[in-house]
Amino acid sequence: MRVTTTSLAPRSGSLGVQLAAHLQRRTSFHLTKPRIDQLAAMTADAAVNNLFDTAPPTPYIPRPLDPNTFSTNGGEWIDSNSQDDNVEGVRRRYVAGWWFRNAIHDPSATHKLAFFIHTFFTVSHHVSGAGGHYYDISRHFYDHLALLNYAAENNMNLKTLAKKMTLDNQMLFYLQNRLNKASGVNENYAREFLELFTIGIGEVGFENYTEADITEFARLLTGFTVKSTRNGSDIDPDTGIFTGYTEPALHDSGDKTFSDTLSANGTVTITGRSDAAGMIQELDEFINMVFNREETARNYARKIYRFYVSTSISDAIENSVIDGLTNDLIANGYDLVATLKLLLKSEHFYSMCTATEGGGNIIKSPLELLSEALSFFNTDLPALSDSPTEEELYIHFFLYVNVYFYNTFGINVGIELFDPVNVAGYPAYYQEPLRDKNWYNGTTIPTRYDIGRLYTVVRPLDSNGFPRLPYTYIDTLAYANYLTTLGVDVSIADEVVDAVVNYLLPQPLTPERRDIIKNIFLNNLSPINWKFVWQAYINDANNFGDEARLYLNALVVAVLSAQEFQLK
Repeated sequence: MRVTTTSLAPRSGSLGVQLAAHLQRRTSFHLTKPRIDQLAAMTADAAVNNLFDTAPPTPYIPRPLDPNTFSTNGGEWIDSNSQDDNVEGVRRRYVAGWWFRNAIHDPSATHKLAFFIHTFFTVSHHVSGAGGHYYDISRHFYDHLALLNYAAENNMNLKTLAKKMTLDNQMLFYLQNRLNKASGVNENYAREFLELFTIGIGEVGFENYTEADITEFARLLTGFTVKSTRNGSDIDPDTGIFTGYTEPALHDSGDKTFSDTLSANGTVTITGRSDAAGMIQELDEFINMVFNREETARNYARKIYRFYVSTSISDAIENSVIDGLTNDLIANGYDLVATLKLLLKSEHFYSMCTATEGGGNIIKSPLELLSEALSFFNTDLPALSDSPTEEELYIHFFLYVNVYFYNTFGINVGIELFDPVNVAGYPAYYQEPLRDKNWYNGTTIPTRYDIGRLYTVVRPLDSNGFPRLPYTYIDTLAYANYLTTLGVDVSIADEVVDAVVNYLLPQPLTPERRDIIKNIFLNNLSPINWKFVWQAYINDANNFGDEARLYLNALVVAVLSAQEFQLK
């Protein structure tokens, strides 16, 4: 057993399977045996660099499709001018389904880092009161997710990201800064920028800024809005993504004065300007002031730690690891990826992966439960043919995510993907004292433990030839055959069990726990019985496939319903 350490010094030596799985589980929605084996042979330094240097795979479909046209010609992904919010709701769920499908196929750190950013630069895909702009919300939502992924993949520093989020169209709608103008100041975005997105209120209370600072910042943000019609002039030259714009006629050009509570250098006055370039300069000066505060870096350091390592921060961790991450963020100019690499390569990160400390000290989100179950067993969302039909696309990108992240399953496990309960985000990432335990309660537990059974049942086909709810399933027989290509002797029960539990569960099982899962797999019969079953299948797949599948289904259900699988 490794000794827990608070050192951020790099860990030496190759990782091995357990630590490689720990790293992949914490940084990616894509968890597979080959990927873990690849990282297991590397040092922490090489493995972490690989995670961030690996580009996400090209999406099966480059962009989500308009559910009215289903065009695959590569043109604009949505071309309807309908302003019906019901239609827009469908489009936004297509976008979410498209993102999730890409996430479970991404072996890099990109999509999980993008989701981490989403947990504190929070928006919802659902925007109420959008007025005559409903027809743009799905586009804005797509652009927002593109910004998250761009920031994750291109090492965008947090200071730059804070500026681009301020001009993000979805954010301008969600927190209503598009309505913020000199003749009627709206403080929504200004308040959340300070309280939730950057410096935070402080550990004791509102000691990092004052109400007057919020008002002054809201004045500074007047005139940052959206255009009623998108065009080429709205594209951010840095990212190539559509963005908001500045409207000087709506801007309060007066000076803005900020307190010594917020500023690190006493009371600060930012000179008001009256043109577009001047508005951006005001914003830059304000963001520089906020990011010059050590407490801003410390707030981000805590968020990083709680998402990637542990939701609990002791005084010893605060005074060592959090101090180190804070200092690194300040020194490197808020380079999120650089600081994250420091943490993920450290002795501390891997010392937390022990039987007593980690690799099982955070309750998985529903997003992680689903993505790990699907990716590990090579299970896609409902299959798409080379030339997908309208119904295939409907099931693949809309119906599946609609059921599993917005209706039925999503409600029962406590998540509506990219539609958190409020601007603070998902309670599991911020609400004290429960935090991640918010995922685990009397409502969610039955559904969380039912994933294995749900996904191993081969569903009958409907009249159109599509599998019924949940529209996809784990083909355990196909997976067993796949294991043989990886060198696993599937006829040996212990090898099959190890190929699953050693990779999918966050800690080595006790002999007693492993025997329980093995006996469920074998139906309490001897290992030689399974050998005969598998050999019979190899010799006559048509007549003995169903029997072999029953055994393999029992194993997968046992593992996915194991208490250890609830943890990461």
